[in-house]
Amino acid sequence: MLDQHTYLVSELGRDIAVALGHQFDDVWISGTIQGLNRSRNNVYFDLIEPDDDPSKPARAQLSISLFGSNKNLVNKLLKRANVGRIHDGMQVRIRGVVDFYPPRGRLSVRMTSIDPTFTLGKMIDERDRVLEALKTEGLLDRNASLPIPAMPLRIGLVTAANSAAYHDFVNELAQAQYAWQVVLVDSLVQGPEAPSGVARAIRTLDRLALEDRGVDVIAVVRGGGSKGDLVAFDHELIARAIAQVATPVLTGIGHDINSSVADVVAHTAYKTPTACAAALVDAARLFDAMLLHQWVQIRQSAEQQLADADTQLERQAGHVALLARSTLDNNEHRLLLAVERILRLSASSIRSATHLVDDTQRRLAREAPRQLTLAEQRVSTIASQVSAYDPARALARGWSITTTESGQVVRSITMVKPGESLVTRLHDGTVTSTVTTTEVTPTEPLTEEDTEFL
Repeated sequence: MLDQHTYLVSELGRDIAVALGHQFDDVWISGTIQGLNRSRNNVYFDLIEPDDDPSKPARAQLSISLFGSNKNLVNKLLKRANVGRIHDGMQVRIRGVVDFYPPRGRLSVRMTSIDPTFTLGKMIDERDRVLEALKTEGLLDRNASLPIPAMPLRIGLVTAANSAAYHDFVNELAQAQYAWQVVLVDSLVQGPEAPSGVARAIRTLDRLALEDRGVDVIAVVRGGGSKGDLVAFDHELIARAIAQVATPVLTGIGHDINSSVADVVAHTAYKTPTACAAALVDAARLFDAMLLHQWVQIRQSAEQQLADADTQLERQAGHVALLARSTLDNNEHRLLLAVERILRLSASSIRSATHLVDDTQRRLAREAPRQLTLAEQRVSTIASQVSAYDPARALARGWSITTTESGQVVRSITMVKPGESLVTRLHDGTVTSTVTTTEVTPTEPLTEEDTEFL
């Protein structure tokens, strides 16, 4: 064991570096970029092999460095293939040299080139996977089936605030002087955070629309860029957000040729933010023109109806005049006949009334003396009765009438009490007395004189 060579740490590190340099001086590695950091003219990132479960850590990880002239070469290759700059989440196939740094004991890969077709293929594969999943779930045409209001003036806008896309969109709207209401939800539209940000903004605007205080349509816009710059709009998060909201979503993403998954799932897709805004302007103008056309039709219809009504009124007026003239003539004739009939009937009635008056006068002349005699007899009888019942005659025969002080005739001892004053009327005056006692006496038969008085 003592004869076995013992390495110093630095010696082993140096030998490992030499061995790796000989064995892995030119290798191709595929993986997903994570933690990308640009520092001056260099780029550093980790190349990971993600686990099938996104919530779990990566299965493997390598540190990658991209320096100087190699970086320029990589950028040219990416630009030529229209992939754009590398970024987190991008799947790549890179070429490099395996390095081992003895002072730190760190293994890394010095990147020398890249395969853009690999990245493009992965983008296409992911795009096709998302589209197939949405198709299977019946979500591709869901948003396209939603109705767009005829005058979509309230617009929810998803884009980066103060970006060229934002200004292109709102400037196009401003050229058509309608009462636009634009509700902007600022969101990243590029990079690893873009998919979740855009999806969240779409759902936020949809909630406003459901509360009936928000928007008629949602516009998702972004300026042009490479395929890598626009890859966020192929992401499943954005596609599902568009497919699941209850508000029509329009896209205006600066594509050259191919459309994104967001375009496919959206209600309507346009090539640029300006084109998207122009479509809304065209819809507003079409509705405005339709209103004007309807107004012209209503006015023309009203004018025609008024003209027809005037003609009919004149015709009816002529009919009414003829009918009135005929009616007046008929009524005048009937009135003359009625006057003649009344004159004939009145003469006959006068003669009959004259005969009746004469007969009544003769009957009155015969009956008047007899009726006067009968009336005189009745008056004489009544006078005799009145004279018989005159209290003065009873007083003259010795009777008296006793009343209370209030003038009420005393007919029974029950009507007076001791101490009360009484007034007794005689034929030649009155006597005032005071009751001392009262006494009930038996009832005696009435005399002839009493009977006569009563």
